[in-house]
Amino acid sequence: MRLIQLVPIALCIMIPFSAHSKSIDDFFDKNTALRNDVFTKEAVYDQAMVFALADINRTEPTALPTNTLLKKFMDKNGYNYALLGMRVLKSVCKDNDVMEINNLTERECKIIFSYKEK
Repeated sequence: MRLIQLVPIALCIMIPFSAHSKSIDDFFDKNTALRNDVFTKEAVYDQAMVFALADINRTEPTALPTNTLLKKFMDKNGYNYALLGMRVLKSVCKDNDVMEINNLTERECKIIFSYKEK
């Protein structure tokens, strides 16, 4: 009986941790339309890096954001950064002027709008 009670507790601890540690590559593996278009992939990656840099600044304010540190954060939380980036890109695609500033075309925005957050 005691073992049965511990299993749900262990699952509650393990599931958030494993769900939390996803890279940007995991995001693109699940979203092939975004991955297969070089322009949308680059836009998502750029947005994800902005969020990674903000996270580094917030969690390690004395550290210099080196490529190694940025890669570490992208490997650990890149999936979540990409999710945040997609929200930004969907907003960008709603305004033609902002779209143009960000070098996105109607075709690329159609791909971005086809994405459904999971």
